[in-house]
This record gives sequence, C-alpha cells and structure tokens, in this order.
Amino acid sequence: MKTRNHARNVFWLILFFALVAAGVWTARALWLGIRSQSWPAAPGVVVAAAYREDPVQRSPRQSAGPAESLHDAQIHYSYSVGSVPYESTRVSFAVITGSRRLAMERMTRYAPGTAVTVHYDPADPRVSVLETPVAWMEWLWPSVFFAGALGCLVAARAGGCRRDAPAGVSNGPGNR
Repeated sequence: MKTRNHARNVFWLILFFALVAAGVWTARALWLGIRSQSWPAAPGVVVAAAYREDPVQRSPRQSAGPAESLHDAQIHYSYSVGSVPYESTRVSFAVITGSRRLAMERMTRYAPGTAVTVHYDPADPRVSVLETPVAWMEWLWPSVFFAGALGCLVAARAGGCRRDAPAGVSNGPGNR
C-alpha cells in the first residue's frame, strides 16, 4: 500500500510542476503584454508573411474523425530604434494559433510591404511586438494552471494522509 501511495504522490508532484511551469509561461506572456502597452513605438515595415499549417497528433481512437490542423501566420518585420536596425517575428505576446480564418486575417493585415507600428522594450529594443492589447483569455490561462497546481497539492496531501486502519477500525464515517 505504501508503494501505491508513493507512486500516487510522485504522479501529483510531476503534474504539479508541469502545471506551475505552464502557469509561469503564460503569466510571463501576460506580464509582457501588459508592459508592452507603455513601451515606446517606432515605425516598421512587414518584410515577409508566411502561412503555416501543422497537423495535430491524434490517438488511434481519434483517427476515424476528420483530420485537424493548427494554423498560424508567421509575420517578419523590421524597424529601427535610433540608427540601429532590428527584425522580429513577434506579433503578440499571446499564443495565437488556431483557425485558418484567423491566420488568413493576420496574413491580410500584415501583408509584405505594410507599414506597422512596432512597440519595443526600451531596456532591450530587440524585444518587440506589433499588437499590445491583452485579451481576457490571457488572464484566464495562468489562473487555470495555478489553480490546477494547487489542486495537485491538495490531491497529493489527501492521498498521502490516507492510511490503512487495522481490521475492524473505521477510517471515518461510512468507511471500514
């Protein structure tokens, strides 16, 4: 029984760290998105735009349905801060991958040769972004990941506290 409890606790601990890592990653993107709203801006131009489609890996049970893909628009732009030229591909700090329609809208909005406003970090002008608004969904993901991590700790603690009682002794109401 001890081995099973130990394995269960290891599972919850691994899941906890994975959720904390995901929470930190999404919270960093949120933080940069919020900070970028006050960054200075420089004129820039879109150098290239490419459409990318990545097939979604599916389990054998799911293989009977229609194939799915993630769609993304890769936007490459250039700008200068002072007399120093820079290039970047970051459109938003939010992870925007998904529908073909959204990727195509982004390709249209950022066609090669299009003039753009580039917001850059004054402490490190190599860090830049085109879109600074922070959507409500960007607040949701860190919260979900950190709440899940907290749930893992609670589950690990609850599983770790359970002990087998001697025969005939109750573990609690309704348990023998």
